[in-house]
Amino acid sequence: MFNKITFLLCCCLLFSACFSKSDSAININFSSDSSKIVISGVEEANLYQLKNKLDNDSLSHKLVSVTALAEDASGTDELVQGKLTVEKNLVYFSPEQTFKKGYSYAVSTVLNASFATKADILKSDVGHSVKPQEKILER
Repeated sequence: MFNKITFLLCCCLLFSACFSKSDSAININFSSDSSKIVISGVEEANLYQLKNKLDNDSLSHKLVSVTALAEDASGTDELVQGKLTVEKNLVYFSPEQTFKKGYSYAVSTVLNASFATKADILKSDVGHSVKPQEKILER
């Protein structure tokens, strides 16, 4: 009897330890003057790798992508070119051309992304690709 209770207690502790880390949602917003996009809440390990290996090549465009959404029915969204910089615990996306007032921008990033959330794991709905975090910003 004691062995069963001990085993059950160990299983519960192990299960809770595996899922004790909260899903870290990042915050994506415009800077105060709307000249840059600020990404906060990035995990320290990701920031460390970005600081050491960020050279704004094609890989950085896959880490953070910004798309200007079309306002008319033509449906031609255009990718916004820019560069990433890391300062302290924030990641900045600076566009080559300024963001236009009245436009919507879709920001997609794989920073802090994972294959599944805790809820997905518990539902056995784990995917085969990384799920990016996305947000639409209005300028």
